[in-house]
Formats: sequence, C-alpha cells, structure tokens
Amino acid sequence: MRYLSALLFGALVSVQSLAIELDSGIPDDQARSLESDQAYLKKLQFQNGPNDEVTRKLLGLKGGLSAQSLQEWLDARVKLVISEKMDLEAAIMVAPGVASYPEPKSFPKPDATKPRPKEQSNGSASEPVLIMSNTGTALYMMAKQNRILLALKKTDGDLLPIFSPREGMIQIGKGLFLERFRVSPSAQNLPANALSRLSTLFHESRHSDGHGATLGFMHAICPEGHAYAGYPACDKNLNGPYTVGAQTLNSLIAACGECTTKEKTTLKMIEADSRSRVLSTFRDAEGRVQKAVSWSDRPERMISFARTKGNDLE
Repeated sequence: MRYLSALLFGALVSVQSLAIELDSGIPDDQARSLESDQAYLKKLQFQNGPNDEVTRKLLGLKGGLSAQSLQEWLDARVKLVISEKMDLEAAIMVAPGVASYPEPKSFPKPDATKPRPKEQSNGSASEPVLIMSNTGTALYMMAKQNRILLALKKTDGDLLPIFSPREGMIQIGKGLFLERFRVSPSAQNLPANALSRLSTLFHESRHSDGHGATLGFMHAICPEGHAYAGYPACDKNLNGPYTVGAQTLNSLIAACGECTTKEKTTLKMIEADSRSRVLSTFRDAEGRVQKAVSWSDRPERMISFARTKGNDLE
C-alpha cells in the first residue's frame, strides 16, 4: 500500500453526498445495469401490507415502506461501487499518523473453520466468480486493528477515506451479470433481474452496520447437515445480511407488476435460499445450543486521527 500526504489527506474531509457513486473503472455495460436497477427501484409502488411492515421494521425505516425510504437506507450504507478489476493493492493508501477507534479491543469472532475435502472435478466445473463484496467494511476493520486511516484512490484520482464501514465501498464482479445467474436469461436489464441484483445489494449493505462484536455482521460457518455445511454462508442472527436480502426481496417481488409468474417463482426460490441460511439456533464455542437474536446495527466511526510529523510522502 502506498502512503499519502497528510496534508492532502486532511483536505478529504467533506460533506458526503447521499447518492451512490459508480467508479469510472466499472465497465460501461455493468454501469448501465446498475443505473437501470436504481431507476427501476424509484418506480416501484409498495402496498405497505403485513410483509412490507416486516421489511420496514427490519430496516428501521421511518414512515411507510417506499422506494425513497429504501434508497435512503442504501445511500446511508453505500457510497461507492468499484469493479473487481481495480488493483486494490495499488489503490489503497495509508495516511501517516495514528487513528483512534471506538471499542478498540472489540472485534467480531469468526467461527473456526475445518478443512473441507477437495471436490473431484471432471473438468467441466466453472471457476469461482465474484458477485458482490463489501470491501469497505473489510478495510475499516483492517484499519481499526492497526490503528491507521486508509483511503481508496478511485480510477479518476479522487480519494475515499474509510472513516467508517458506512463509507460503504462495494466491489462488484462479472458474476452479478452472468446469464447463468439471471432470473430471466433473455436480457440483462429485465425487472426480475434488477430485483435479484438489488436484493444482493441490500444484503451487502447490511455488512456496513454493526459495532464491536457485531461489526460488519460477519457470516457464520454453516453447520453439519446444512446445504452449505462448512462454508461461511450462514448468519447467527435474526437481522443480518441474509434476512435483509430475503425480506427486502419479498417486498420487491410484491411490488413488481412487470414480473411474470415464472420470474416471481424463481425470485421466491432465491428468497427461500437466503432464509435457509439464517440459523435460528446454533452451537457456541463451548458446544452449547444458543438461540439466535437480533444484533445491534449501530455503526462505528473513527474517533480521531493524529498526523505524524516529517515527510509528507514516504
């Protein structure tokens, strides 16, 4: 990682826009799809029935569920979307100095992982692809652990300092747009495909929440017997990313007048898969059965930053 001038870094503190910015390095076709998704969300009309009320309470929305309240929820947690092609090693910069963070000794405790047997391949399996990842929260956690302040240099040269997970840097990959992952394969920007991508965005946005032990709403290892046993693809809470993605998708489906019955059925299957990853009970590190509860979604933010004296660039 490169070091950045303290003087330049100090000039970065400014009022944040509530609009989600797309980094200029995102391929044009992907950017158009993301813009189309946001435009479609703004068109949706919600009935505010019982399921919509569940969504409203889960997200802590004021007033009724609406396209505007959902967009504002996203805007509070996502500031920048970047491409998987961005060279993060070159783009991440460190400000010379020492940062102070809340709950400095409190971090999430990831589940212990067990080695999984290697799966046999007949040569036809597809290579793993990135769909979407909340990279900003991972960078904030790294900065907190090392008591430093990090920033991302965007493709156009502007800088995004990571003062909080709520700076919301989301990285997207080609998996988000691949035909084999679409609800309706015929066209990338059909409403049903937009809803699927939006539900993923809501899921990843939840990772911008939490503090101390709940920082980032980290996933848990799915237990033996689960369809995703051994993978970090489950939640040990009732209001985490998989719940947010599923419940938001439930409301989006109900509001989608253009979606066909077949498309809604496929979207419901995606919703059901997400709900299956929410563990109502789980075993703790001592092997005791625990009931899942809702975690605190109060976010963290860096408290202060003391610059070091000396050379501006190292």
